[in-house]
Amino acid sequence: MAREIALLTNPTSGKGKGARYREAALPRLRDAGLVVRNLEGRDADEALDPAKASAADGVEALVVCGGDGLVHLAAQILAGTGIPLGIIPAGTGNDVARYFDLPRKDPVAAADRVIGSRIRTVDPARAGSRYFVTVPAAGFDAIVNERANEMIGRAARCATTSPPSPSCAPSAR
Repeated sequence: MAREIALLTNPTSGKGKGARYREAALPRLRDAGLVVRNLEGRDADEALDPAKASAADGVEALVVCGGDGLVHLAAQILAGTGIPLGIIPAGTGNDVARYFDLPRKDPVAAADRVIGSRIRTVDPARAGSRYFVTVPAAGFDAIVNERANEMIGRAARCATTSPPSPSCAPSAR
């Protein structure tokens, strides 16, 4: 019997990398003989229900293709279930993927890690009813992270704009 997994994608993560990385990883997962439920949500609320339903139906793993936000969402669903979480990193920071030494620029190599089924058990942190795989950020560190993400987005836009937009000129901050 073929192994069935759910692949949950945030298509907008990483400035559209989520959708592109899914398109690269999905055929690799299926070529390896996995039955893949291809799930997508435009936001966390829309992604939550099909992911919860797949876990309740007994998929062998929930694989996320997105960034740390999608990993966080999956942690809420999977904590305490024993269902493994796979990660195809496609966000801007990919802190969780970095911590686990997952391929962050090669979605096919990340899919190969999922196919290999090497499972590591981790103890998620919990604050109230929320689980965390990394650290919760609030206050100054959250503001710094938000600013860094804005700067990464601006740098990517400026690198791909020809001729350069006036907004790409160095600022006097």
